[in-house]
Amino acid sequence: MIDVEMGAVGESDEFHLSRVIEAHKADVKCITSTSAGVIISGGRDDVVKFWNKRGGEFSETLSFLHPKGLSVNSIGYYDSPDGWLVFAGRKDGSIAVYGSGSSEPRTVLTHHSSNVCCIYVDEKNHVLLSGSWDNNVVVWPIKNLSRPRVLFLVGHTYSVWALAAIESNPGFYLTGSADKTIKLWRDDNVIRTFTDAVCLRLRGERLVRCRYQ
Repeated sequence: MIDVEMGAVGESDEFHLSRVIEAHKADVKCITSTSAGVIISGGRDDVVKFWNKRGGEFSETLSFLHPKGLSVNSIGYYDSPDGWLVFAGRKDGSIAVYGSGSSEPRTVLTHHSSNVCCIYVDEKNHVLLSGSWDNNVVVWPIKNLSRPRVLFLVGHTYSVWALAAIESNPGFYLTGSADKTIKLWRDDNVIRTFTDAVCLRLRGERLVRCRYQ
């Protein structure tokens, strides 16, 4: 796992390797960070790890071990006054939900039938999006995960690789797929399809897309 310094980067500046962290025993499949600067990583070794930076060095401060063979392929972090949650998307289609104060999952979400390869957390509207090799997206209400009323976004013909919520417009979502399309959704209805694209990124009110060649 690589830490890259990004401070004060201008158009003519280059990124420089800061350090390599010996984090996992197999592929690092996903990574996210918190507003406090904590790095959270998940890997093919079936582990989620938290990393804090102290004195210029990273140290592991917390880890969650999953059952053997359940690679962690996507990860999301949610923070609230009631405490944090970590969502670990796994190879079997499940999402393990961890919370502060416990080493065991608070719940396991099971509406996908295959690998959960992408996760998006909309903290503003308290929504979790998950995308899978089963070609579907599930929208989960973070504040009611014990008995969630979920929304299924069904329309892609291959794996869903990228997700975003338009946080300034609740109920609007973007999904990118191996079928070379990006779809714009209002709730569970497709309102526009962009072709020959598989990845997406929102910046303000703009959509950046790219394709796999």
